[in-house]
Amino acid sequence: RGCAWSPDGGRLASAGDDDTVRVWDAASGKCLRVLAGHRASVRGCAWSPDGGRLASAGDDDTVRVWDAASGKCLRVLAGHRASVRGCAWSPDGGRLASAGDDGAVRVWDAASGKCLRVLAGHRASVRGCAWSPDGGRLASAGDDGAVRVWDAASGKCLRVLEGHGGLVNGCAWSPDGGRLASAGAYGAVRVWDAASGECLRVLEGHGASVRGCAWSPDGGRLASAGDDGAVRVWDVDGGQERVFHCHHFGGGECATLATDGSAIRYASPEAWRWLGWLAADPASGEITRYPAETFGPIPVPRSHAPPKDSRR
Repeated sequence: RGCAWSPDGGRLASAGDDDTVRVWDAASGKCLRVLAGHRASVRGCAWSPDGGRLASAGDDDTVRVWDAASGKCLRVLAGHRASVRGCAWSPDGGRLASAGDDGAVRVWDAASGKCLRVLAGHRASVRGCAWSPDGGRLASAGDDGAVRVWDAASGKCLRVLEGHGGLVNGCAWSPDGGRLASAGAYGAVRVWDAASGECLRVLEGHGASVRGCAWSPDGGRLASAGDDGAVRVWDVDGGQERVFHCHHFGGGECATLATDGSAIRYASPEAWRWLGWLAADPASGEITRYPAETFGPIPVPRSHAPPKDSRR
């Protein structure tokens, strides 16, 4: 259902329909911990800023807080009256926010488990929530087609951002806290001025629902992932885009390439057998392709024929 990197990049956590959260060593792929306790599917998970704890959101209407090293459940946060879609830590690690199918966003004291605020205003399920970088505001995305911006301390709704015309799957703050991006079910990503509520840009190109979006660390680019199978990377100020697709080959191998073939973002160890010979710049991801005869024939696994449109 979801996955999240630890702050140090050494571990991954995954949330599953088997009612567990699994913690993996990112380098070796070894499963380090299985966190069991939810009584239904786990919708999402999030690391605390210091990497010491994990929070998970479940279809059992609860949020659970875990010790990431031992796997011990430290807290069960109960209060939502329906499935919890997602959760997010405040930047200082002191609070947790959770988004529920009951239409509420709840703010919790992460240490005591006490519910500090119930943010009510959405008229349908809340699909996700995100803290501003300074921890002073919360944004929430709802099935009612709105993104709401809240004062995290008082619980007051500061802004209602409307324009998607359908449900909103998620939202993300720019690194400087000045803008919000939201991912809509009708294929558009919207960029908002977080202070005024003005819609600054409508980024259109996905052919289906946009499931989520994320800012680059410098705030200049925005990535969006859609049900059309594409990841689009946008120049937020210029509105230009680069489109990436994930190609699945035989034997579980895969690679994520720009549609125009100019860049690669990921390739599994044996994906070269289908892609051909290529050289990638590790910093930019820009690739140069070489014909097979440059370095000799491309070995092809006996049990798998390369896709006609994938081999170069």
